Amino acid sequence: MKPIKILVVDNEEDQRRLISIILTKFGYFVKTVSSAEAALTEMDSENFDLIITDLIMPEMDGTELCERIKRKRPEAKVYAISGHADLYDDNKLEQFGFDGVIQKPISMNSLKETVESAVLQE
Repeated sequence: MKPIKILVVDNEEDQRRLISIILTKFGYFVKTVSSAEAALTEMDSENFDLIITDLIMPEMDGTELCERIKRKRPEAKVYAISGHADLYDDNKLEQFGFDGVIQKPISMNSLKETVESAVLQE
């Protein structure tokens, strides 16, 4: 069975590191980047099973990133992660193309359950 590859996009280094540690502990291959542009570049060279992106980032926010990912790869699973997800209702996030939302602060068990659910939907 091929390893499940996850791309984490967050401009906060502590958040990227925390998510990477948790997901790596559960056996996933995790790549992290600090910007939406870097995420798009990574997606040109690697096929990720799941992209987890922060909503609020400088230059390009998570909603625009999600829309661009879905134009490139409509089948890609994209989850928003934010402490401010309440600024966007679920319908609005769905319109941008998100497949789900992970709320900050992150709990290890809820992150594990959410990712398992996302990658097993195939």
